[in-house]
Amino acid sequence: MPPLNVATGLASLFVRAATPGACRSAADAGWLVGDYQYPHEVDVGDVIVVTEGPTVVGYFHVETVDQRR
Repeated sequence: MPPLNVATGLASLFVRAATPGACRSAADAGWLVGDYQYPHEVDVGDVIVVTEGPTVVGYFHVETVDQRR
């Protein structure tokens, strides 16, 4: 699936690492805007690639999804 861009609806992701500063850590992540509806389903086993401009800054392997958020 193509990445989102300004025309298709960028959104800010927040990340709270269980072990700050570690190269690898469990983490909680979510959309900064509380009522934001991501235009694609995110499910267990998916990988979310986070970028700053064209630079990849993180990969998230989804282990659980909280539908209540």
